[in-house]
Amino acid sequence: AGAPLPLEAPWQRALKGVWASKWTDRAVSSRKQMGVADSDLVLAVLAQPVAFAAYAFVIHTRSPMPDAKPDDALIELVVGLGESLVSNSPGRALSSTVGPAAGRVEVHSYPSKPEGVFTPEEGTHIFRSDSNGEDLEGFAGAGLYDSITVNECPRRPIPYASEPLIFDAAFRNDLLRRLFDLGRLVEANFGGKPQDIEGAVDREGRLVVLQSRPQV
Repeated sequence: AGAPLPLEAPWQRALKGVWASKWTDRAVSSRKQMGVADSDLVLAVLAQPVAFAAYAFVIHTRSPMPDAKPDDALIELVVGLGESLVSNSPGRALSSTVGPAAGRVEVHSYPSKPEGVFTPEEGTHIFRSDSNGEDLEGFAGAGLYDSITVNECPRRPIPYASEPLIFDAAFRNDLLRRLFDLGRLVEANFGGKPQDIEGAVDREGRLVVLQSRPQV
C-alpha cells in the first residue's frame, strides 16, 4: 500500500509472523474463554510503508475526560513511532484537552517515555494484523494479534532537554490545534461520529493518518 515492497527484503517473515499470531497462547486462550470458535476469527494483513515519524498521535475527537466540554478533543503524543504510545512501556505521553477555535489547550501530562521507537534510515514496511475480532459480539480482539515490521525499528533514548513539546509552548499549541482540526475533518468524513484516530507527524511536519475507528 503506497510503496512497492523491495524484492530483496525479508517481508515473507513479517507476513507469516502476523498470520501465526492467531495461534499464540494468549490469542487461543482468549477465544476459548469467550467461546469464540477458531474458525470464526478471520485475520487479514495490511502492508504499509512506515512513516519517518517525528511524533505519533492518537486523537479522541470527543474527550472522555470527566470535566470535558462536548466539543473538546483529547490528544496524546509521543516522540517517534506509535509503538510506545499504544504499548505499556514506562512513562507517559503528552496528553492534552483541546477545545475548538480559540478554546482552551490544557496539558494534563508531558511526555516522559524514556525511549522512542524510530523508523530505520533505509525505511521499512509494516505488516499489520486486521481481524474481525472487534466485530464479534462479546469479544474484544484488539491487541491480540501482532503487527510486524520488515526491518527492525531502532529504539533510542529521547533527549527531553531539547524537546519542543516540553519547552516550546507556541510549537506545542500549534501542533495540538492542527491535530484538533484534523480530527474534526476525519470525524466529518464519517458522518460526524466520534472517532479514535491514530497517525504520525513526519519529519517535515506533515500529518499522516494511519487509521480511524469509531470511538467507544
